[in-house]
Amino acid sequence: MVPERRLELIPPGPSRPKVARPTERPALTPRDLVVFASDHKHHRPAAQTARNADPASPWHDSGMATTVRVPGFLPSTSALRFANSWPHQPDLRFKLGSQFELSVGDAANGLCGGMAFVTADHHNAGAPIWPDSEPPAEGSDHFKALVRRQLDSFDLGLLPMRFYLMQAFRSDDPTSWTSTLHVDGRSTRTARDEWPTARARLDAGQLVNLGLVRTTTADPRRLTSNHQVLAYGYSIDDGGAISIAIYDPNHAADDSIEIRLTLDASGDLASLSQSTGEPLFAFFVAPYRPKPPTV
Repeated sequence: MVPERRLELIPPGPSRPKVARPTERPALTPRDLVVFASDHKHHRPAAQTARNADPASPWHDSGMATTVRVPGFLPSTSALRFANSWPHQPDLRFKLGSQFELSVGDAANGLCGGMAFVTADHHNAGAPIWPDSEPPAEGSDHFKALVRRQLDSFDLGLLPMRFYLMQAFRSDDPTSWTSTLHVDGRSTRTARDEWPTARARLDAGQLVNLGLVRTTTADPRRLTSNHQVLAYGYSIDDGGAISIAIYDPNHAADDSIEIRLTLDASGDLASLSQSTGEPLFAFFVAPYRPKPPTV
């Protein structure tokens, strides 16, 4: 909560209206800094925004309607036109001599990270998205580009590890080691860290890659249940309900898909869902580094 400021009225001069100025600068906590960073005035011009800011309620924006969109981006016009649906085929093949071949990965598990990265690459470069209406065939240039960017999205293995930690542990479980170490669980991190970070980047006009946690198990074989999407805006209604507009590679050319969340009075997560009805337990901002698009 931002400390209350004491105001002092400055007597107006002959041609100066009354203004109110704080008599002292309140001390900021790290949490306040995260909040203020998401609302910093220098982020505003980059995104298309309609907002009446409420500095007394930075977590809820209660009673203040907000809409932010990354300029020029809609899934129906800017994202890949095919869905994330692939036959069982290797992501990569390696020739071992003249007689042996090593196959790695299975495209049937999805290439959502590669699709999100390729879409972001094209938007950031101002390049038209591929015209393909069907998933590209194995071995084609476009398929290879998706696989390369899928591997890039794994961030040298750090992304799967983060998915696993988020899906396997929660701090409100007294038997969890995260509770013993006083580490925030997935719900707390989503509300207090990941949402403000995503919001700040969207305010700056940036597409944001999000990792969606869709399972709650310690079984590492369920890592493929998780998902990656691309956020391109958000809205906060008069009651404080938040909707994050996303490009979801599982739903091609659909501009209506959203992540919906509400926060309670303390700023913790009260509800979280995806408009498509697919399970969603948490999300986090995943790393993205742009590359020149494959045209």
